[in-house]
Amino acid sequence: MEYTNLPGGAVNSALVGREAELGFLRERLEECLAGDGGTVAVSGEAGVGKTRLMDAVAEEAEKRRLQCWRSAADPARSEVAGSLFLGVLRALRSSGSQRQRQAMQKSVEELVSHLQEGLFLPAVRRRRRTVAGDLPSEWQLKLFCARLAHHLSEVAQSSPLVLCLEDLHWADAVSLQWLRYLCRKSGAAPLLILCTYRPEEILLQKRREDRLDLAGTMLDLCGSPHCQRLELKGLAEMETRALINSRLNRAELGEELLERLHRESGGVPLFVLQYLALLVEQGVLRENEQLWTEEQGAGTGVPDTVRAALWRRARGLSPEEQSLLGCAAVQGVEFKGKLVAQVLGRASTEVVRTLGRLARTTSLIHGCEGGFRFAHALLRSFFYEDLAEPERRAFHLQLARILERRQKKDVSRLAYHFSQAGAPALALPYLLAGAGEARAASDYRRARCLLRQGLDALERMVEEQEYPERRLGILLELAEIEGRQGEWNQAEVHCLEALRLWGPEAGEVSLGRAMLQLGRARCARGEWALAGRFYREALAGFSGSAPEGVGAQIQLEQGSIALERTLLKEARALLEEVRLWAMKSADIILQGEACLRLGQAAGMAGLNLEAILRCSEALRAFSKAGDKYGLCQTYCCLGTLLAAQGEWERALEYYTQSEVLARQMGAAGALAYVLLHQARVLADAGSGEAASSRWQAARVHLKRAADRRRQAEGVKVEGIICREMAKAAGAAELYRAAEARLQQARWVFGELENRFEEAECALELGMTLWVRGGAAEARQCWREASELFGQIGAAGGRARSEELLATSAA
Repeated sequence: MEYTNLPGGAVNSALVGREAELGFLRERLEECLAGDGGTVAVSGEAGVGKTRLMDAVAEEAEKRRLQCWRSAADPARSEVAGSLFLGVLRALRSSGSQRQRQAMQKSVEELVSHLQEGLFLPAVRRRRRTVAGDLPSEWQLKLFCARLAHHLSEVAQSSPLVLCLEDLHWADAVSLQWLRYLCRKSGAAPLLILCTYRPEEILLQKRREDRLDLAGTMLDLCGSPHCQRLELKGLAEMETRALINSRLNRAELGEELLERLHRESGGVPLFVLQYLALLVEQGVLRENEQLWTEEQGAGTGVPDTVRAALWRRARGLSPEEQSLLGCAAVQGVEFKGKLVAQVLGRASTEVVRTLGRLARTTSLIHGCEGGFRFAHALLRSFFYEDLAEPERRAFHLQLARILERRQKKDVSRLAYHFSQAGAPALALPYLLAGAGEARAASDYRRARCLLRQGLDALERMVEEQEYPERRLGILLELAEIEGRQGEWNQAEVHCLEALRLWGPEAGEVSLGRAMLQLGRARCARGEWALAGRFYREALAGFSGSAPEGVGAQIQLEQGSIALERTLLKEARALLEEVRLWAMKSADIILQGEACLRLGQAAGMAGLNLEAILRCSEALRAFSKAGDKYGLCQTYCCLGTLLAAQGEWERALEYYTQSEVLARQMGAAGALAYVLLHQARVLADAGSGEAASSRWQAARVHLKRAADRRRQAEGVKVEGIICREMAKAAGAAELYRAAEARLQQARWVFGELENRFEEAECALELGMTLWVRGGAAEARQCWREASELFGQIGAAGGRARSEELLATSAA
């Protein structure tokens, strides 16, 4: 089995997710070296990695100086008696002693002359000899099997031998008979036999009742005291991700895509790689500057090779059985037999009995707690897509009505089935309820997906009288979710559309929500005056009808603007008022947000102890409220505070916690910020390559977020990385690139009125100039940095600048 190479991707032959299985086989190799033979039967579905595991075993055998001979059954030779052992006979011909080679050739000529074509060149082929008495063909084959076993035993006695016999499901009856004989003899010599096969083929042969050789052979082998079984299953989700990373040079893929790849492939390595190749072909995955990234669009379809493998497993089913599994597929990967019966309007006993028989006699479904499940998601998709569109919709509608009577609280499931049934009016309430649940759980990807489906449902409900007001509400919810994700351009588009739909009947609160979100979008662009104007309009819109605390929320936003402009005294005064109000009113989340920003302000001022105390208070508040977004931001802030003190390992620990939460939530803006800080710490610690990788990943997410400050932060970090790589390589062009990036970032931060970051850029620029020999220019940068830090009251930054000036003068 060959894995598909991805265009432009570096192919890595590392074996992923099979450490336990390889460890087990290493133990068998050691036993073989010690003189104990045996048999291991390795089973697994097509593409699960049996051949790749045998490759790894062959490498391990070579390290131990064990002989390793490999042979495989060929479907093109499935009717040729003994064809499984052609590879073994070739190895014996090339590796055995002269006496063994001659004896093997004599046995072939006398007993199995039909194999000569695949073993000897025409020049050395001789006429068939006859055995004394011209034994019947059955006895000739038994005699040859005994001779081959003797030859292999001789070889193993001189040097331990490993035989890898693959794809037994394609082997002929005679080969399987020989295999039984050899395995019975393997325990008497240092001979290890490894066999691979697909268990689904045993079930298929049983259902067809045309060949029971494989079933009987495996039953015989597995009952032998010298045989052990090893079953390969699909990779776990993290192992699937490791496989993807091993095949792509460098990748920054979304959590949703990674989860979907694992779910749809069932963790089968070949299927994972075929799906990756399909996504590359469809343009969903692209390589930009040696970094694989995910473009917009989910990609569709199942790779042809995967579909062919599924069809092979499903062949032999009757039309009735196919229809039954198609109806089951409507429920999902897991399904209940009684529900299938109700949807079809058939007797439950009959349907459950049929499904139970399919679970016993096929490898398509298995029994599980509470019902059945498809062997993996691809099989469910296969039967689902095989349904005609009208039949599929009817099944969804019938199932949704049954579930609505029984499980009305399962809103996501009901939303899905009503949507797939083409009933938007019935689906909409459940879509919105599901979005609310997802938002409460900080699952912004799912919330966004459900809200967009809600908008699509409304588009199909042209007769809905409340259409404008309902659309306005969904747009505002969607804008707030996209703001959390850092996609401010899209959030602003939705707010502006909501304002066009707004009318007095929609209420003042909707107007206030739109203005508040527009203010946040302008903050991300650094347009402070316009943001302040939107906040004032939001406050006016909320007045008289707003929930308690809106004024404090808007004051928090104004404090954030002051913090971004590094007006530290003004920011701390505003934020402290918000914190006190939140404590009195028991608004835990608002208290956490105020404490977080107070921690950031204290960190800028160089008051590290106060900053850590405020962040700790924020952590307690967000933990109590279960606010993942607040926790993500607080962990990042704590990492930054520790990094400023040179505690890089602890800083990276906090950044890792923040990154995990950002990925879980699908918050691209927060993730980009965390990745940038990780890159900065790694660069300071001297890990230039790792820093560059983190920075590249951050840049992917920054493209989606119209956040000017974070984009400037990315340019600054790029400059620092260039400088550190220049130190290692001594490359003048990298120093020039570092200087250009830092100058550019300094200019942007100056425009944004962020004196703290402007001073940081001046400090880093001075260090770059000093390293490349510009001492006078470096000192000038440090003097400017010291002055800027002094203007905003950042004592820590000013002390660092003064220290560098003093050191350079000495």
